[in-house]
Amino acid sequence: MKQICTIARNVLPGLMAAKAKKELEFVTPEDWAVMKPSTPCGQLPVLELADGTFLAQSQAIAYFLAREWNLEPTGSVEKAKDDMIFEMGTEINLALIKAHYTDAKNRAANYKTFYEVCPSKLEVVEKLLPDGADGATIGQLHIVAQLIQMEDAHTDKTWFLALLGPKTKALYDAANALYARQNPWWNPADE
Repeated sequence: MKQICTIARNVLPGLMAAKAKKELEFVTPEDWAVMKPSTPCGQLPVLELADGTFLAQSQAIAYFLAREWNLEPTGSVEKAKDDMIFEMGTEINLALIKAHYTDAKNRAANYKTFYEVCPSKLEVVEKLLPDGADGATIGQLHIVAQLIQMEDAHTDKTWFLALLGPKTKALYDAANALYARQNPWWNPADE
């Protein structure tokens, strides 16, 4: 399968592939320019399947890969809790995007909101994570993807790490190490 995305870190699909021990092929911006007209939405990300079918939209791709690679919990209650963790990750992501990709006039206010949203969302995640969470589900991997992106967006790692409860920190450390080995842009010299 080809994950077609030109951003520097294709975090969630990369984490999912690493956990499932699967390969994703990433394409260059030049290849994307050729492929773009044949994709469903004409935007990134898209996933090209072996038969040439294109799937679009981040969450649709993530849920497809979770089903294909058995990264969903079994049982309705466990699935619902995992979905709650996924949604906490989405809310953190939206707050980060609003803060980071806004005009200079609104940036300070949006970051203030981000700094207020993250701790409460991560407290919920800490309560929902099962003991020994190891990134075996889409919700767990999605929250780690958001944490990786949060870390990338901040130079103050002390603030970031202080937000993580013990279960969230253990999950983050395990999944981030796994992802680092999968990510085509990861460079050990950057560590």
